[in-house]
Amino acid sequence: MKLVSLVREFVFLDKGREREFLEKVFKGMGDLDLQDLPSLVYHLLVLASKGFCKREVVGGLVTFFGSEMELKKGASIFKQVEGTVLLHVNFAVKQDFSLGKEVMRLIKSDGQALNHFAVAVMLSLARIKRFSESALEILKKAILTSYGDYKFAVYDLAKVLQLSRFLHRVKCCESIC
Repeated sequence: MKLVSLVREFVFLDKGREREFLEKVFKGMGDLDLQDLPSLVYHLLVLASKGFCKREVVGGLVTFFGSEMELKKGASIFKQVEGTVLLHVNFAVKQDFSLGKEVMRLIKSDGQALNHFAVAVMLSLARIKRFSESALEILKKAILTSYGDYKFAVYDLAKVLQLSRFLHRVKCCESIC
């Protein structure tokens, strides 16, 4: 965590090293004590607001908090940590609107990024006047796309099941003949 706060002093890091540093930070976040996560997120958001790999920071936070980490760490405490992190994200976006644009760009471009934490962040952004319409529109579009994909997958599954039953009947008829 101290390294993250020190990195903002190093303006000479190239993009490759920045990404490598962030990968190590996000890999190590799972091993941290839950009470240390909000502070780390705050420092990461400060770095991102200064231009330090905004997309990677936002994507890493959405992925980490959208994962099944609460099952490993304890649901009630993790939900409290998520709430604190949401407050930090909301405050950071109010200070630097480009972070909010980055969050919306991530959700809009990557359907896999849509998880419970991403929805909470988008609803939090929707409370900011500047992002209210676009955040809700992106969220609505993402949900409708996910629902359409779900219906299509269920329809395909039904077709596969029908085909397997048909093939099973054909094999039964072949074995009788």
